[in-house]
Amino acid sequence: MRAGLSVAALAVTLMVAGYLAAQCEPSQPVSADHRSTLQRQTSNETAEPEQSAAAGASARLRSRDELFPKQITVQEVRFSGLNHLSPQEQEAIAAQFQGKTFPSTDREEAQGSWVSDWLEELTSRVRDPLMQQGYFLAQVSPKITELRSEGNRREVAVEIQVREGEQYRLKGVRFKNNQAFPAEQLRAVIPLRDGEVLNAEKVREGLEALRKLYGSKGYINFTVVPDTEVDQAGRAILIALDFDEGGVFKVGKLEVLGLDSEATRKLLAMLKPGEVYDSSTWDRFSRQFPGLLPKGASFDQATEISQSNITCTVDILLDFRQR
Repeated sequence: MRAGLSVAALAVTLMVAGYLAAQCEPSQPVSADHRSTLQRQTSNETAEPEQSAAAGASARLRSRDELFPKQITVQEVRFSGLNHLSPQEQEAIAAQFQGKTFPSTDREEAQGSWVSDWLEELTSRVRDPLMQQGYFLAQVSPKITELRSEGNRREVAVEIQVREGEQYRLKGVRFKNNQAFPAEQLRAVIPLRDGEVLNAEKVREGLEALRKLYGSKGYINFTVVPDTEVDQAGRAILIALDFDEGGVFKVGKLEVLGLDSEATRKLLAMLKPGEVYDSSTWDRFSRQFPGLLPKGASFDQATEISQSNITCTVDILLDFRQR
């Protein structure tokens, strides 16, 4: 049986964002400063299937004022069908929502139903640890009961109904369209062996390791699209990774502001114009020279990168001046 991650949820969970630009020869990449933007783009394009479950569980209300209460207070959170999280873990999840008041972030879905950010967060707090234990097809659905209503304020009780399903193991990892690195090298960076319980967190770590590997060789626009093939009889899932490697980028202009002469000299020695851009440079510099950056400074905040798809170069501004 073939399915798209989780079956659909796994594809969402494992997606690594990439920035697609005009192709540089032979291929092309996503730089560190694009990362948060890409993650927002990916999350907007791949909504979790559990959102629809949250919407279906929400009350059908008559008027628009009732449909979008300004404040919702969660008086009670309980769970049913949740066998693989301990009572202590369940209590810890419930405590993060129980007795709390949430502003209205509701949005209309269909036929007067509503779905809330806090409700999606609650279901994900249950679903994520199950996926780390191999329960990739677990169904997590919230049932909301309205306890009190006064104007635009609501008090509710939430029951998280869970169907855990079967525990799955990793059947294998298959790579497609990889040219820069052999499959053996790519497989080695994913910290999950064939036959082990399929842990979504380890798969995510592996995808991040792939991004870093490609980024270290100038592939700053590297993108990977995951898919799954589910073996129901064998209770195993094969992960298929389809690569868009992009092209190799080199360093163009490099400007450093706000560092003393020693730090500037050492940094420029690690990344020179004309060389292949290595996105791991910032981490290596921080490890080798932990005391050379200004107090409170970080490369994430200081780095501005602009890329040229014509010259296949990146211009880098490192501005550590206090703002």
